[in-house]
Amino acid sequence: SSNLGPCFYPAGHLYHYLAAYWLHLQTEDAEYIIKFGHLVIHSLTIFFIVKMAYIYFAEEKASSSNEQKKKQDKKKVAKKQEKEYDETLSSRAQMIAFILVGNKGDRSYWSSMYNDEIMMLYMLIAIYYMLRNKPLIGSFWVTMALGVKAGVILLLPGLLGQIQYNHGTIKLLLSIAIIVGFQVIAA
Repeated sequence: SSNLGPCFYPAGHLYHYLAAYWLHLQTEDAEYIIKFGHLVIHSLTIFFIVKMAYIYFAEEKASSSNEQKKKQDKKKVAKKQEKEYDETLSSRAQMIAFILVGNKGDRSYWSSMYNDEIMMLYMLIAIYYMLRNKPLIGSFWVTMALGVKAGVILLLPGLLGQIQYNHGTIKLLLSIAIIVGFQVIAA
């Protein structure tokens, strides 16, 4: 409850913090263990942001010699293939990583131990899998995030719209079944 009225959380929220409750019953050091867990969650958040930045800012692969390049060009013209990209070459993605790691406010955010950090990690994992063309796995992580914070429902039109646009109606219906089914089972 708050000064704005009663406070409601999805059922998945209780399951996530059941371990924290159990830990407090078992040891006096539970707060430190949970803070470490939130530090790991925050580190994983930064990891997935950087992985997505490497995907987004991937640079075209360079060939080792002109002869190989001519052979590749002939193959590409013949097969009409897309360009190949190397996700490990991006200096922009490296700068994003350094900015996140070096940001003083960002480094201390994990210590507040709000459930936003868990929800954000789940959403980043979902977006990462959507970028990797795995919408069903991404949908599972969306429903995990939805189980922690109900505000994730505001992201569903965009995510489901891109699933239908990129993968078709069958994948969209399967994704909706995953999201709704998990929430029904958790409740």
